[in-house]
Amino acid sequence: LKCPRVPTLIDCDIEDAIIHEIFLSRPLSHIPNVLIVYGGIRLPTYGMSIVMEFVDGPSLAKALYDGTILNLTFEERLDIALGVCKGLGELHLAGIVHRDFKPANVLLKKVSNGHGYIPKIADFGVSFLIQTASATAVQKLGGTVGYDAPEVADGNTPSFQSDIYALSFTLYELLTVQHPFMGLKDTQIITKYTIKGERPKDWSILANNPTANILPGMLKDVIEKGWLPTSEDRASIGEIIYAIRKTISSDYKSCARKLWEHFYYSNKNSSYQYDFIDKYNTFELLAIQEIIKRLVIEDSEAVQLLLNNYAWG
Repeated sequence: LKCPRVPTLIDCDIEDAIIHEIFLSRPLSHIPNVLIVYGGIRLPTYGMSIVMEFVDGPSLAKALYDGTILNLTFEERLDIALGVCKGLGELHLAGIVHRDFKPANVLLKKVSNGHGYIPKIADFGVSFLIQTASATAVQKLGGTVGYDAPEVADGNTPSFQSDIYALSFTLYELLTVQHPFMGLKDTQIITKYTIKGERPKDWSILANNPTANILPGMLKDVIEKGWLPTSEDRASIGEIIYAIRKTISSDYKSCARKLWEHFYYSNKNSSYQYDFIDKYNTFELLAIQEIIKRLVIEDSEAVQLLLNNYAWG
């Protein structure tokens, strides 16, 4: 249960926020890397509370400081990073801006065999649907110093790109176990990172059993692109996922490449010319539309599944 921090709750704004979180997060239960919310319950002492999935592990923030992540191999960290990015990508496909993405809002669920963790994105109290949210109301929602993008700190509306900014700092911490904000006051963090635009420069990987010393160049480049000061210049979620997948397996082919190869090889021997709309039936066109959505977040598994199940060409 997630209960309000203040017993004998009277504050209607807090209760409204809890109800908002329930309604926003309940439809997301099909996403593996998002914490499942089952509903709400009104408790005599604490008021409206959230009934959610039990996670038998720490938050990523706690795991970064208690040695849990330090004890993981780099490959295990990459698996967590991929899960985090896939979860955030699914939120963005659903039109949801998390607004307060940070290590404290990622929970780590132990896998059944006891090796590694499945990340679960949590805490949608200040999240919003980008198509329906009021810009004025959204600007009043709180984020976290250090993870708030410069444009959000300036009072602009949070966006998918501001989530990417926060994700990039989170990935840096997860993969290197470096703590860029440690020992700094909020005013110092804002001055150094938000206003002056300074960024971490130490890319060495801290680990008890190191398999790599420096973060691979592709990951370093995409993280640096993700936390650029100008939102339009930042990496997309698909670029970040591709870089992680490519680091995990050098043979990995992007979703766009798989799609191109599928249609190229299925059509190259055809002696007929078809109009695109006439060639494919309605259901196939819907499948193609879904593939295009999945390309955006580099969802390799979904793209491959769709390509395998429909014999286009």
